[in-house]
Amino acid sequence: MSYQEITRHALSRSPLSQLDDLQQRLGQAGIGKGRLQTLLHRLSFTDQALGMLEVLNDFDFKKVWQEIAALCQDSQPQSSVGWWRDATRRLTKSRYPFQQYHYLISYQREAGQHIVIHEIYFDMQLKGPQQPPKNERNMLYRVERAMGAMPYRQAQAAGMLAAMEGAWALDDVPVSTVVTDYAAVNGMLNEVQKAAWLMGAHLDVAYPKAAMPDYTLVHNPTEGFLQDLVECWWDKRPDAAPSHNAQHLASALRQRQAQGKTTQWLVHSQGAIIFTRALQQCRAQGIVLDKHEVVVHAAGANMVKLRDAAQAVGVKIIKNRANPFDFVPNVAGANDLSPSGLLRSISMLCSVIGGTPLTSPHTLPYLGLRSYQQQLQSAGRPLKAAMVRQVYNLRLAKVKRSGKQLINRITGR
Repeated sequence: MSYQEITRHALSRSPLSQLDDLQQRLGQAGIGKGRLQTLLHRLSFTDQALGMLEVLNDFDFKKVWQEIAALCQDSQPQSSVGWWRDATRRLTKSRYPFQQYHYLISYQREAGQHIVIHEIYFDMQLKGPQQPPKNERNMLYRVERAMGAMPYRQAQAAGMLAAMEGAWALDDVPVSTVVTDYAAVNGMLNEVQKAAWLMGAHLDVAYPKAAMPDYTLVHNPTEGFLQDLVECWWDKRPDAAPSHNAQHLASALRQRQAQGKTTQWLVHSQGAIIFTRALQQCRAQGIVLDKHEVVVHAAGANMVKLRDAAQAVGVKIIKNRANPFDFVPNVAGANDLSPSGLLRSISMLCSVIGGTPLTSPHTLPYLGLRSYQQQLQSAGRPLKAAMVRQVYNLRLAKVKRSGKQLINRITGR
């Protein structure tokens, strides 16, 4: 018996026509009976392939299935390569949303146009950091706190940025669902390594009492400034279908809810837009997400719309935090379009677009105006620091006046 025959006999297989659970999930994923009927007797799956399909979240499941169905139309696409031991057994890359998606499908062509799906697994060449960063994929990663790393609790001096970047370590192997009690969605222009440490710092501020050894990063990959802006605009359109990022997140939310596990989220900047769109998609499907809580930082989304979507599906918003000088939540999110809000936002717009993490009012977690002033002073921006100090003094004086008026009313003066 040849090597190929031994391998084939060792792998048990089942035709799609006998896989009732898989057919049911395909129906739930929106695959019509008409399209499915034509494939019932043309596809078979090994136990390994079925096991991988079972653990995929809904978004990945649907995309991988689309590629499997496409193989029935063209069983030898240009992207496939043959195995050196067996010319009939081939490997193809799933193509979505870039030139290829981040799964590989091992399959075999047999007589009568029958196709056997042997295995489905991550394309390890596409995981993790990529050069250029626009080649990164919207995967989920477990991120662990580095040994001895301290939580982010106070304003950072210029020399402490390297320590912050080393405080969190990205796992090499992506995961198919949220695997921790805490999770985060990053914003624009974050390659995966930056997103890992930056979202870790934001989580430290969002949940200061938590002993957080790890979290799951739902990575929103960057495709460049202009394309990221288009993504933000797209997910804000009520008449547009949810973006790929929003669909992926919605699948992760549903899967975690089905597991009955409480998840505490942190969403930052564009991450708040993606989160809002995912909640709106779940609301349209009548899905309850009461196992989820969220803290919002520097929201690129409008908070009225986010609160409305969260309330509709049962998600609790714990806190919303934003720097009053931040253009993104104030103007892009339309959360503070007052004359003073516009003036503050415009005064720091250059720092948002071209500044460092220390000078930008948007990048690092907002700890208060005094902390932001200290960061600017440390980064060598005394004029900007003086501007922040002036606003802080005005707000402090206003609080004191309000307190004095309240005391006068209570005492009858």
